[in-house]
Amino acid sequence: MKKVLSLILILNIYTSVYSQKIINPDGNFKYSIPYKNETGTDLLKSMQKINPLIIDIHIIKTKNGNIPLALSKYEGGENLPLEIILEKYVNSVKSTNNSRVLETKTYNKNGIIFHRKITAIKFNKNNETISVMYYFKESKETKNMYELKISSDIADSTDIKNYLEKVASTVTFKK
Repeated sequence: MKKVLSLILILNIYTSVYSQKIINPDGNFKYSIPYKNETGTDLLKSMQKINPLIIDIHIIKTKNGNIPLALSKYEGGENLPLEIILEKYVNSVKSTNNSRVLETKTYNKNGIIFHRKITAIKFNKNNETISVMYYFKESKETKNMYELKISSDIADSTDIKNYLEKVASTVTFKK
């Protein structure tokens, strides 16, 4: 009986560690979500009516509730390095009455260069939504830029930064 329980435990650990699904919504951009999650098919259809650049949505299940994770694909008119695109079109957007730019940052962690932007949007006097975005481009020769984004009203933005950084660290492109 003890051997059977040990075998079941080993199989459960093996399944949870190795069953992380590679998500490849457009045949080029690949990522995985190292958390419990579900595909947001109905939410994706609704969101694409508002923003057709969204190509994938998953709902991450956390101890603090469900958090939507969206992937958007932007197709540029010219081949520019990601740093120039971010400088001209992303990081140049400043705070307004309803929104605040909390951070624009490029950093290296474990050999991976991350490009992150964090904003806060106030929908009413008492409620503020934090958005964390990471940006990716396969190479200088491609016109496509991708954005992974989490938006949540979780009070501790450190949690959502950590969730998305772990997802961002799994990003690869089709070879």
